[in-house]
Amino acid sequence: MLFRSGSFERNGQVARLRLTLIDPKKTREIGFVDVESPTGDLGALQDEAVTRLSRQCAQVTGRIAGRSCNAVEQAYEYHRRG
Repeated sequence: MLFRSGSFERNGQVARLRLTLIDPKKTREIGFVDVESPTGDLGALQDEAVTRLSRQCAQVTGRIAGRSCNAVEQAYEYHRRG
């Protein structure tokens, strides 16, 4: 299982979100995404960040045997459906 951590910043109208993939067994960062929205659209910001993170996760799983991004994808779908 891969873990995700993140941070959010807002400076006026500009919003920035950083999500990080972490391999808990080795306690190291294996990928991250930084997304910025000059209009502060949080929904679009989150959608773009999770889409990019899912793509990275799919690439990483090809390099790390036994890992899956299904949890990330399922969490995102759950979030989108409300």
